[in-house]
Amino acid sequence: MHSTYKDKLDRRAGACLECAKEFAGGDTIVSAVFRAEGQEEFVRRDLCSACFEAAEAEPFSVWRGTHPPPVEDQHRVDFDLALRFLAKLVEEPEEGREGLVYVLALLLSRKRRIKVLETRRTAGGETLVVSVPGDEEDAVVETEAPTITPEAVDRVQAQLAELFGFEPPPAAETATPDSPAEA
Repeated sequence: MHSTYKDKLDRRAGACLECAKEFAGGDTIVSAVFRAEGQEEFVRRDLCSACFEAAEAEPFSVWRGTHPPPVEDQHRVDFDLALRFLAKLVEEPEEGREGLVYVLALLLSRKRRIKVLETRRTAGGETLVVSVPGDEEDAVVETEAPTITPEAVDRVQAQLAELFGFEPPPAAETATPDSPAEA
C-alpha cells in the first residue's frame, strides 16, 4: 500500500489542537504526524505535552520543539521616507554619506521601490546603477560599494537608526593585536 503526503505538512500551529491552549515562548510543543482516519494521507498535529501523553492514536512520527519567544522589538521601516531620503541624498550629495546611499539603494531595490539597471565590476570594486523615481522624472544614480570596515558599518548603522528612529545597535568590537578576534 502506497502512502501519500498532502502537498506539504502544515506549519506549526499557535495553539494545542486538543485543548486549544495558546503556546507561549519557551513552551514545549510536541509535533506529531498521524495517518488521517480512513485515508492514506498524513496530517500534522501540534500538541502540548499533556495532550500528547493523553492521545490514543499512535503517531507515525514525533518531534519536540520549543515555542519561540515573541519578537518584541520589531522595527517597521518607512520605505516611502527612505525613498524620499535617498532622492534627497542624490540631489544634494554629502561627504561621508556614500555608504548610506549604497545601503539605502540595496534596501530599496530589495523591496522593489527602485530598479537596479546595472551592476558594474570596476578596478575599485563594484558600482550599482539604479533608477530612483522622482517627482517629475526618474534619476539614474551610480553608487560605489563602500569599503566595509567595522567603523564604516557602525557609521551606516547609526545613520540608518537616526533616519528611521531606531536605537542604534552597539558598536562592533574590533580586534587589536592584544585582543585577538574570536573565530
